[in-house]
Amino acid sequence: MSRKIDVWMQNNKPLTNGTFFPAELDDSALLAVSRQFDSLEHLHELSGKADGQLPDCVFLTTDLLSGQFEKDIFTILSSGIQCYFVVGDFPSHQVCQIEQQYLHLVPCDHSYNDWLDLLLWLQSSLNKGYQGNGIATDNYSKVIPVRSVGRIKLVAVDDIMWIQGAANYVELHLANQMLLHRDTMSSLERRLNSDKFIRIHRSTIVNLDYVREISSELGRYTLVEMNNGKELKIGNAYRKSLFNALGIDAAS
Repeated sequence: MSRKIDVWMQNNKPLTNGTFFPAELDDSALLAVSRQFDSLEHLHELSGKADGQLPDCVFLTTDLLSGQFEKDIFTILSSGIQCYFVVGDFPSHQVCQIEQQYLHLVPCDHSYNDWLDLLLWLQSSLNKGYQGNGIATDNYSKVIPVRSVGRIKLVAVDDIMWIQGAANYVELHLANQMLLHRDTMSSLERRLNSDKFIRIHRSTIVNLDYVREISSELGRYTLVEMNNGKELKIGNAYRKSLFNALGIDAAS
């Protein structure tokens, strides 16, 4: 028998342009609300007194936030719970992974069927033996949270032109800046859409949306030119996979 999802939920959950989620799902057979809170500080206090008995997930709305989004997200994650659903004026459902924590940004106009699918998926994941830190998702990351001192900057994956390995960090190259993010190439690569982000070198992943051309030297294709003019080397071991992603015969 499927167990209910243990939820801590925001008390008095108004939204300016919608409900938390459809009333048919509120307090349904899918959910067991074990705690309620009315502020981020209260959430943090509850988690501190939980003695290790933390919920499967937390539901709250952006109404509870102060307006300093990056600071608020840092406060939310500091409660130590490993799966969060933040409902607000987001354009689409996005999933962020920050170390071993998962942050779902859910639009407030999410339909009944969308919510039902999401909750059934979460319940199924828990019944398969996942804990709050093991929510499995086939969705590719749409946002990468980049930590700096006292801040978390949410970087849209689509804005990343290429990624460069740098020891225990990766460099995220955007059109107008480079951000240093603590992650490994292999870990980050697994969370990216492999139809779009292609590794062309042991230390380089490119976003095909920003590739201008591939050039050859002495009859062998060795360079990728990005649309800002930056040239990146193609490693011999990665040439075939790059050409396969582009639907090109590497031998031609």
